[in-house]
Amino acid sequence: IASIGMLFFISALDATIMASIYVPIASDFDALGQAVWIITTYMLSSTIVQAIIGKISDILGRVETILTSIAIFLVGSVLCGASQSMNMLIASRTIQGVGGGGILGLGMVVLGDLFSERERGNYIGVFSAIFTIATVVGPVMGGGIVEHASWRIVFWINIPVCVIAMALIFFTLKLPKTKGTFKEKIKRIDFIGCVLFTIGMVPILLGLSWGGQQYEWTSAQVLACLICGFVVLLVFGYVEYRFVTDPIIPVRLLGNRNVLSALMAVFAIGGVSFGALNNIPAWELAIKHASTTSGGLHLLPMALGVVLASPLCGIYIARSGRFLIPIRVGAVLAAAGASLLLLYKASTGFGERIVYLFLLGLGVGFVSQPPLLVCQASVAGKHMATVTTSYSFIRTLGGILATSIMTSILDSRIKTGITGLVNE
Repeated sequence: IASIGMLFFISALDATIMASIYVPIASDFDALGQAVWIITTYMLSSTIVQAIIGKISDILGRVETILTSIAIFLVGSVLCGASQSMNMLIASRTIQGVGGGGILGLGMVVLGDLFSERERGNYIGVFSAIFTIATVVGPVMGGGIVEHASWRIVFWINIPVCVIAMALIFFTLKLPKTKGTFKEKIKRIDFIGCVLFTIGMVPILLGLSWGGQQYEWTSAQVLACLICGFVVLLVFGYVEYRFVTDPIIPVRLLGNRNVLSALMAVFAIGGVSFGALNNIPAWELAIKHASTTSGGLHLLPMALGVVLASPLCGIYIARSGRFLIPIRVGAVLAAAGASLLLLYKASTGFGERIVYLFLLGLGVGFVSQPPLLVCQASVAGKHMATVTTSYSFIRTLGGILATSIMTSILDSRIKTGITGLVNE
């Protein structure tokens, strides 16, 4: 558990640490026009892998798939740190994202393998807190490293963590082996589904990340990406439903009302949490003229709320076996915190900002884990890994959409403010 927790932290950290340093890195290579791809490629590969890694681990074996994911993440980190060109770094970040997505997806799956439904709440609460801490620490840590040392250290620090974690998992994580030879297992993988899903998701994720930032939401580039992606996903769903006996993502699970409701809830909370995590520091930098490091520190009240609420939620569920009360309490707190954030102004006091973000963090902490437990409790054991990684994927997808929308709104407000000052 400790080794998986470390990896969970590192892979989540690498998803956000670039937010404060991708521009200085691109400047080193004299390639500012490609800067955004340092973040985008990791996001693309990580998000897609999160959706399909659960089923792959059912076929190839949980321990084997985790070790492979760590190895891929390790290779990607080494290549990133050794990159001599922007193109090499972008390709290396793609590789790193494949491993990071596998780690993030399978961390929660292993908890489902090791513990009963009631016991899982305690550990999932801890992992949720770890994930939030990593996303908050990432930009702060990245800014601090770049200010005092080389950006390559950001990638080198992953190496000892990965090596130690691989050794611990190899020798201590004992889970049942899957049946069949390696050749038989490979034949069971739904490669057609993997390819169709990837072809559909890449343009959708690109469209969501470009919308309101590189291009207008109504631009041909964004609309073409979204429309083409959705068409391919419709084909994917039809093929998986009608023709595949062991699909990579069983679309029939969406017919389960509990699963569908839980995934909708986590999509919303993913949007709220990721939107705040990505845009509050940007607001502090643009409006309050905070430094890169101190901008990220303003998220600490939100992180504290999650760290307090997640374990409490886990303990409550473990003792009572009830999911709805934490969801209702968390939804009210998250809605209150998010609504209060709409009052954010340059004149908003520091104490007020702390209260708003702390309330939001409490809400996110209470709401994040019950949907996962509902998903796991609502399906047969053979679908537990798939529905767990679908949870991670949907949460990330909600975060990408909300971040893109909120960033475009923030950029518009900043530009409007600058125009007003110029006119004055």
